[in-house]
Amino acid sequence: MAELMVGLRKTSLVDYPGRIAATLFLPGCNLRCPWCHNRELVEPQGFAVAQNLNINEPHFRAATQNLSVTGAPSPAQAPENAPALIPLSQALDIIQKRKNVLGGIAITGGEPTLRPELPDIVAAIHRLGLEVKLDTNGTLLLSLEKLLREDETRPDYVAMDLKLAPDRYRELLPGRRLSAHKLAAHEPQKMSDEDSHASPGQNLRRSVELLRQYGIPHEFRTLALPGSFITEKDIEELAALVDESPWYFAGFRGGNCLDPQWDLLKEPAPSEVEALVQVARALGKHAMVRGI
Repeated sequence: MAELMVGLRKTSLVDYPGRIAATLFLPGCNLRCPWCHNRELVEPQGFAVAQNLNINEPHFRAATQNLSVTGAPSPAQAPENAPALIPLSQALDIIQKRKNVLGGIAITGGEPTLRPELPDIVAAIHRLGLEVKLDTNGTLLLSLEKLLREDETRPDYVAMDLKLAPDRYRELLPGRRLSAHKLAAHEPQKMSDEDSHASPGQNLRRSVELLRQYGIPHEFRTLALPGSFITEKDIEELAALVDESPWYFAGFRGGNCLDPQWDLLKEPAPSEVEALVQVARALGKHAMVRGI
């Protein structure tokens, strides 16, 4: 079997809070968020354009109505700063050589919990004496639960994305207009029957409960999206999942989006990001704009 190819950023000052870290990028994702800027990891085969959202759906019509766009979509290509994919063993060798200057490793994607190799990767990093931060969308409950069950595979910090109201997560699944793409030479594991049939929003709720159950330090992250694609109602419903942990908000920025049409949408103004933060704060949450 071909070895898993991964991306590696040798040094990052922003991916692991308070630490100098390296960032490991694992390919493959179970969602098709059209605004995702890691398209080369979500769909490694040819950077195919994802159009999973039906443009006739109310949420999409509302999100794109009255938005200013300029220019035309450019051909899909990896951004200049995208990490080149290298064999996993090579990435771990580089991490081992740099372990004395690193404070931890951030594992991101794609969606890392889709990868069957993830528990072994976390364990290998722990054996080097380094702590692990995991970025996840929280929708693959059984994979996350397996990871948290053992001390050696349990991440030390988790950043969980809260994208939309839980009941809206089905809008982000592949399959309506886009079939899930297989990875060249190395496919991610298939979702378990339970993960496949359970609502991704239900899995998200239970994943948050798991973080509290295991006492893992964590944060939540939400993007303010163009137009009205994410609303105050979404924030109100997401707030029911959020505990006293930090809830960071940031504004969408175009560039290398999974759906190139999103690169043309007007980015939210800082005031729009702050408005969502204020909704969360009014609900008693420790919400803030990332970087402030």
